[in-house]
Amino acid sequence: MKWIVAIAFSLLVGTGFAQSKDNNLLLGGTIQDAEGGQVKHASIRVTSAAGDFYTVMANNNGSFEFTVPFDMVCDVSFFAKKHQPKSIVLDTRNVPTDEQEWGYEFSGFIVDLVEEKQPKLPEVVGRIFYDAPSQNFMTEKL
Repeated sequence: MKWIVAIAFSLLVGTGFAQSKDNNLLLGGTIQDAEGGQVKHASIRVTSAAGDFYTVMANNNGSFEFTVPFDMVCDVSFFAKKHQPKSIVLDTRNVPTDEQEWGYEFSGFIVDLVEEKQPKLPEVVGRIFYDAPSQNFMTEKL
């Protein structure tokens, strides 16, 4: 039992150091339907100006978490089968270099997807950006 606890602790400490060394933004939230219910098999596609950056899957509860480097603007699109997709603009520029050292975490926001029999292209519904006066990331609905 002591070995299991020691290994788990080592993994947690190691993960924490790995995240801080990456110097990026850790973004997390939940995808849900219009009534607040779970949306299963949802995916998130992060696209930069150069093309697709990567795609991640939300878990069965609709929760997701991924990292994005600083000094870029990208489109983050949320998809689920038979739901109208949505996008946000994620702007990680303007974070002072000395504040990038430990990385940032921005989580807890909710993306509502509405059921749609024939979904269209995602529409941009908001943005996340670094606000220098508050020294934090902020959201804005568009």
